Amino acid sequence: PADSLPGWRLLPQRLQREFLRRSWPASVASRLQPHPLPDLLHSTLIRSSFFRGSGFRRRLADWHYLWHDRHVANHHLCHGLGAVIAVEDAATETLLAARRRGSYTILELPTLHHETVARWHRQEAERNPQFLDMLTEVQVQDWKIKRKKHALEAADLILVPSQLVSKSCLDAGIPFEKLRVIPYGASTPSEPAVELQNELRDPNKPVVLYVGQVTPAKGIHDLVSAWQKLPTTDPWNRAELWLVGQMYYPREWQESLPPSVRYFGVLPFQELEHFYRRAWMFVLPSLVDGMSLVCLEAMSFGLAVLITERCGVQDLITPGVNGWITPAAQPEALLELLKNLLANLPICRSAGVEARLTARAHSWEDYRHQVRTTLAPFLES
Repeated sequence: PADSLPGWRLLPQRLQREFLRRSWPASVASRLQPHPLPDLLHSTLIRSSFFRGSGFRRRLADWHYLWHDRHVANHHLCHGLGAVIAVEDAATETLLAARRRGSYTILELPTLHHETVARWHRQEAERNPQFLDMLTEVQVQDWKIKRKKHALEAADLILVPSQLVSKSCLDAGIPFEKLRVIPYGASTPSEPAVELQNELRDPNKPVVLYVGQVTPAKGIHDLVSAWQKLPTTDPWNRAELWLVGQMYYPREWQESLPPSVRYFGVLPFQELEHFYRRAWMFVLPSLVDGMSLVCLEAMSFGLAVLITERCGVQDLITPGVNGWITPAAQPEALLELLKNLLANLPICRSAGVEARLTARAHSWEDYRHQVRTTLAPFLES
């Protein structure tokens, strides 16, 4: 755990919160080979006020992934390994090196195929050209595209978290036989935590919550646009929209947010729990998302979810039962749902109960079991 490190109390509070957010429980950390310095350097610089440009952030992220990929390929592989699993942007050299050593290669692809992401980002750039520089997949360099393609080709098996990701791969010509859909899991809070949630929710000031990167790719400008068009009469004038996460929009955009939209920055999970318990619903207006972990997290706290059809999580949503699905990049449709739900909070409460049951049926233990079951025949052969 981060707070057990020497000199912990001497660190600035902002760094303490960031390190806490990225720390692992001791029971898990004992089975990991950590390389914290590159990750901490990346996290610190990317949040520094000296480096606000999206170009710098992209270059820093590229360096981060490349370092990890090359380090694992050169120092952590050996002959006789049965299988090697690597994650998308940090996978290319690792999987190629593993194949040369005779290992079975598995690619974890958490987001959609890069061609689909680029197409949807281009569409958004045409709709909102002022956000072009923040839509990172519009102008991807050739070397990055080649790395992504080589990783997909080098994988014997590709694990994807949703049917949405699977379809994007099939559309790009990846053979169906290489794909396995295994939904991600959620950690379910204790029953007392959910009971506390009922006490913290205030029907006189209902909170709609978003957690994640505050960026155009997540459709936050559509969410704010819809929010600003809510009626100015009761009960809508009592509601608040809370945004939690790293801000990628320009400072002037953030400063133009209305008083009913509150931005809280990046929070460690220990603090984030309070926000889940305080909210009436969770909204995720993403333009592209393979399968949102934070959406599952919100459902585990008993929050009904309002998502777009490009979130991946729609595989688990029954509209009107445990959440609602709206078209991406259509703020007017989002507005109508927000308007109806804020005027009918009991519906949100009952849908939240169903959402929690859905999350409990998709635990991380279920995910691990499905991964083991999926990989066993390939490793035995």
